[in-house]
Amino acid sequence: MAGKATKKAAPKQTKVRKPTQKSKKACAAYIRTSTKTNKDRGGKARALNATSAAARGSKDVIGPIVHDVVSGAVAFEKRAKLKKLLEEDGVQRIYVEGLRDIARDLFVGEHIYDVAQRMGKDIFLSGSGKFFSRAGEEETPQKKFERRMGFLTEEYERDCIKHRLQSGTKEKLKTSKFVSQSGEKKLAGRKTILDDLGGASPTTRKEMLKLSKQREKGHFGWRALAKKFQALLKLDSTPAHETARRMVQELALKPPRK
Repeated sequence: MAGKATKKAAPKQTKVRKPTQKSKKACAAYIRTSTKTNKDRGGKARALNATSAAARGSKDVIGPIVHDVVSGAVAFEKRAKLKKLLEEDGVQRIYVEGLRDIARDLFVGEHIYDVAQRMGKDIFLSGSGKFFSRAGEEETPQKKFERRMGFLTEEYERDCIKHRLQSGTKEKLKTSKFVSQSGEKKLAGRKTILDDLGGASPTTRKEMLKLSKQREKGHFGWRALAKKFQALLKLDSTPAHETARRMVQELALKPPRK
């Protein structure tokens, strides 16, 4: 009796996985502070925290961190660090804290946007959670309007700060007691020689002024005047004749009250 024919099991087909592209893009952080003081006061640390948090939210890893100390109104051609970053082939996405990191001037900001588009770079605003520039993105009137209004707002705030500082400087100059070498008032600066030596009373200054006028009339020279100043100011050593010259200049710029 012939045995029953058995069906051979079909070989299992193995699924071929298609190669997947890495989801993570080469990223960088760009941080701009207008002065080193802003950097030291925590501006850099705050911006770094914001950009790092935004990158983690997008499952990105920030590579190079570029810190630039430059005004937001400086032309793009003079922003060497940002220019180099936008031209870097290994960087696809750049994280910044906000629009002011890019520029605080409308024309500068628009120039940077055009360069980013031409180089195919994504620029992400960490503070607002929006893209400033995205590679291959279609420009629309709405996006252009929002971007330009943002730069105009930054420019307006910058001008207000500048105007406020200038107004404050003018008010302080009115009551300033400091005088420059040209006789103009200044806010502060290097102390005069007389102040460094402990100052001089109005009476002593009048005596010094009389002596300087006697020197002008030819009664004695600069070295003799320096010795007389030493006696009046009760100094341990005789000042150099050049120091005596500067003392006379200071007395002329700020004469004692009569």
